[in-house]
Amino acid sequence: MFGFTISIASIILLAGVGVLLAFYFMDRWWYHRLLQGAVEHAQKIENHLKERISALDLSNTIRKWSPLFIFRVRFGSNRKIDFFYFSIVAFLLIAAYGLR
Repeated sequence: MFGFTISIASIILLAGVGVLLAFYFMDRWWYHRLLQGAVEHAQKIENHLKERISALDLSNTIRKWSPLFIFRVRFGSNRKIDFFYFSIVAFLLIAAYGLR
């Protein structure tokens, strides 16, 4: 292609990167935001009802246990989802380059 030799495997991996990025944008900027909004709203409801039903604390527990700390660096849900997708993209790009 244009004077370059590219293996079909590299083309498939690069197409996979495109598909994965489409899923990333949908997941990160659509579905993930809906989940964050649901937890935030549930916190408001639970905090309002906590005096009557002390066991209502799921959203606060989710928010408490969601962050991951690695070497004192906080990985919240946004950073974790970014790391997940981009580590796969990096792997696919390295594999595509290696198979060129």
